[in-house]
Amino acid sequence: MVIRMIQTEVQVKDLPETFTHPERYKSFKYIGGGSFGQVVLARDSVRDCNVAIKRIFVQRYENHVKNLLRDVKNLLREVAILQLAKNPQIVELQSIYMELQSENTPVAIYIVMKYCGENLVEYMAMNTVSLDDAAKIVYNIARGLNFLHKLEIYHRDLKPNNICIDLHDKRFPAKIIDLGFARKKPQNTNEITRMVATVCYRAPENLFGLKFKEKQDVWSLGCILGYLVSSKNIFRYLHRELRESSGTLMLILRHLGKPSEKFIDNLNENRMSIDRLLWRDFNALYEADDYNLEGDGFNTFFQQHIGDPKKDEALELIGGMLRWHHEDRMCIQEIIESNFVAGYREEAMERLPEDELCTKIKSILDENENEIREYEIKKDYNGLITNYLYNRIAEDFGWDEDLKDYYPYHPRSGSRRLALLQNLTTLAVISTVAGVVYNYRQHDSFSWKTFFSGAALVLTLSAVKRVLRC
Repeated sequence: MVIRMIQTEVQVKDLPETFTHPERYKSFKYIGGGSFGQVVLARDSVRDCNVAIKRIFVQRYENHVKNLLRDVKNLLREVAILQLAKNPQIVELQSIYMELQSENTPVAIYIVMKYCGENLVEYMAMNTVSLDDAAKIVYNIARGLNFLHKLEIYHRDLKPNNICIDLHDKRFPAKIIDLGFARKKPQNTNEITRMVATVCYRAPENLFGLKFKEKQDVWSLGCILGYLVSSKNIFRYLHRELRESSGTLMLILRHLGKPSEKFIDNLNENRMSIDRLLWRDFNALYEADDYNLEGDGFNTFFQQHIGDPKKDEALELIGGMLRWHHEDRMCIQEIIESNFVAGYREEAMERLPEDELCTKIKSILDENENEIREYEIKKDYNGLITNYLYNRIAEDFGWDEDLKDYYPYHPRSGSRRLALLQNLTTLAVISTVAGVVYNYRQHDSFSWKTFFSGAALVLTLSAVKRVLRC
């Protein structure tokens, strides 16, 4: 598809610059932003549903090529992963477009995703979350992570801001968003940036700068469960006596107790690569007498749930996820099978990709990474954007045929219901046409009754499809 200049512009409240967009998008509203760019809520008039459009500026980095390459690489990796990792618990990528100053000079990149509702922080500010609600949310997130980990993709920045609650999806409301820091596991684990997650959601090994392990995501999910039951970041350090990472480590010591010998041995083996200031602070904290061996546990986070029959199950789960050494933590499958989330399991929706498909997806992601690295070596950011992204520009993303065979749900809903309705609608159209033709041949007259009955059925099925899709 040829990259074209998008010329329609609109002024969005709270945005200093005009927002460039194709004509299909209407009713814009600014909903967030940061160093990565800006996010706007809009209405897709073609699909008749809400979308979130993320804009990444390019021209602002003219004198900061390193920062540009970092942000563009993250965006392109996110696009590649979202194109392949289709799952009801992961935000759906819908389209990409670019704003060009001239044929080969990009101004901004826009990626369009299905709008999944408020993030967990915004949702909890307006709603009371029970332990049953927490169980459903944790199960949803764990299912999405299980899917990603099967593909050897790590999210690496899991936190409440990156979980959205879709109130229109009653079965699976929690969606994982923002895969900008997500990475496929490389053959050489040194290639993965070590410290990326928000500090208070970082596992102990990542605080020290050790190699990234998949159970970093398990630790982050345990912190999210703590947030759900207490309405606060359980390891967030708010004082100035210590550095943020040291303060987080102090809170971990307080709740988990002193670390196992296995964790200490791991630190000693990697003394040359760990954060030396944090190592100094850790030694001081570790030797202090006011930290008991067992720790204070997590009971203090459940004050508002005293008497709830699920409290003990939640305590058991959070204790299994938050362990010093990554090998001691529960795996994602154990979280899915835990008693805490048992009431919300749908095993039919937990099916994971076959090994052959995983191999194909990993190969594609490796090729993408190699291509990105070639442009990075040349510091050719224009080429990285215009050439690498050229074949990824699309109005509507379809599914890889192999993925479609493996996961036969409608690509816009993650549900068999839409696929069934599509088949029923087609059958209704065929039956109506056949009925009208038959009546005409038998009675030599047009049957308006058959026509209107069939048309009413087709319109009803189409209306139901539209509701389920959005």
